[in-house]
Amino acid sequence: MENKTRFAIALFAICVLSFALLACEFSIGGGGEPSIEAAVMARSLDANYEPVEATNVFGPTDVFYCSVKVTDLEKGSEVTAKWFFGNEFLGEYTYTAEAGGSGYIGFNLSPAEAWLAGSYRVDIYLNGNLAQSAAFSVAGVEAPPTPTMPVVEVPTPTEPPPVMATPTQIDLGALTGGEKPSFSNLFFAAGVTDDNKPIGVATEFPGGTTIVYAFVTYEGMSDGAQCESIWYLDGERALEKSFDWSLGESGATWVTNVYNDNGLSAGRYDWELYVEGELVVTGGFVVEKTAAPTPRPPAAAALRGTVAFARWDPATKRYQIWIMNADGSGQKMLSDFASEPSFSPDGKRIAFYAWEGTEGGNGLWIMNADGKGREVKRNDANVRFPRWSPDNRYIAFWTHRVQLYNLKDTSVHEVVDGEHPTWSPDGQRLAVKSCATGGGGCGLYIVGVDGSGKTPLTDNAEDGIPAWSPDGRKIAFICKAKGDTFDICVINTDGSGRRNLTGDNPGHDVNPAWLPDGSGIMFYSVREGKWGIYVMNADGSGVKKIIDADAGPDWGRSQISITP
Repeated sequence: MENKTRFAIALFAICVLSFALLACEFSIGGGGEPSIEAAVMARSLDANYEPVEATNVFGPTDVFYCSVKVTDLEKGSEVTAKWFFGNEFLGEYTYTAEAGGSGYIGFNLSPAEAWLAGSYRVDIYLNGNLAQSAAFSVAGVEAPPTPTMPVVEVPTPTEPPPVMATPTQIDLGALTGGEKPSFSNLFFAAGVTDDNKPIGVATEFPGGTTIVYAFVTYEGMSDGAQCESIWYLDGERALEKSFDWSLGESGATWVTNVYNDNGLSAGRYDWELYVEGELVVTGGFVVEKTAAPTPRPPAAAALRGTVAFARWDPATKRYQIWIMNADGSGQKMLSDFASEPSFSPDGKRIAFYAWEGTEGGNGLWIMNADGKGREVKRNDANVRFPRWSPDNRYIAFWTHRVQLYNLKDTSVHEVVDGEHPTWSPDGQRLAVKSCATGGGGCGLYIVGVDGSGKTPLTDNAEDGIPAWSPDGRKIAFICKAKGDTFDICVINTDGSGRRNLTGDNPGHDVNPAWLPDGSGIMFYSVREGKWGIYVMNADGSGVKKIIDADAGPDWGRSQISITP
């Protein structure tokens, strides 16, 4: 029973990650046709099952990950992943949605030893119709593809001889000592003791079982007799392997096992043993299904609150401030010759920039949330991006530097070189677009309201217009990934986890504003041939247009502010 040789069943099992769609009402809006937007191969998936380090070339021992982006999935919709090596079908898995919505589904496929070099692909079907196909390849390796679906161990140290072409013409009795061997019925166990006694004998094993042993009593065998082992899973032949018998003339022991370190796939397993071409013993067992864990659904944008936004009026060629409900209803213009609105913490007042043409002069102004009670606070045409502090004490803005206007005594003091200020939720820090002291090192920085502790957050000079999330953990901002268009990116406040949320859109995505509960981000975008205000989930999924609205020639002025 020593020097055991392992053989791999040539059947691929699909290991499925927890799904991001096992929850109700996590999409925003809905009502569109169910669709598969993308299937991306990657080296891993993040917590939302989105691709991390997308690639189409894998190594011989890599796990294949596929991230599938779905939109407006309906309850009962089926998403199927079918895997292929060249034209050889490897296996499939079908996910049935328990609720509708938009998000990501993750699939993976893992090897036990090594993949064969060559071309692979995964086809993604929606309700039986091919929707996406992702082609990929494996770099050169000599070993055959041996995935994690069951590996078989048989107690034989010898190299298997070729399978004989005409086994039925062999005299079994002559080759095994004059009498044909006899075998008792197979029985199966979950384990084995050091002296080869069974542990946990059963015909059905629970989901998650990693190994099952096959036991038998036999007589009349001869070492060196040619044997053939065949395993089946759900009636499909999974392995055919030849070997020489080496367990002696008689005995009562385990003769083979089947295992998977990640858990045997559910189904019916059957084993057949042939000696010199004749079937001598067969039997089987069942591995039960394991209930899939309920995953965390992706955060869905909650369209609640009041939105103040600046839009360009092409007819008059000037900016105006409007308000609306978060779902786009109740649109109303509050002020002409105005842009860059910012709600006070209680939502009762709005700070904004008044353009030339405003009676009283352009600069920093405040008005009530209904557009009345207008008053000028700083008559300075260089004021940009006013932002009301969470503690209701200051309005941050920038001219040539970031400055704070004190609402109590009307004083102004400088904070730091930079622009585009946004407040942390606790009112103690600002995120700004700036450069390192002395020049260079431009990007986003975090700084105390007194100008102390200036710390770099990003290192790209194109990053700007930051927006701090309500929980204080993330900052959304505009970024330039490639070409001349801007996207919406997010980053953790410690500088980790930078992600581009809108890189799939060839047009501008700008001016992010978090929903009050942090579940989504509202922004301006050109993705349907013209400007509009859109919203997406905090992970970038579920993009939906709210209204058409022109951001104008100086689109940075078309800021968005949202109050609960």
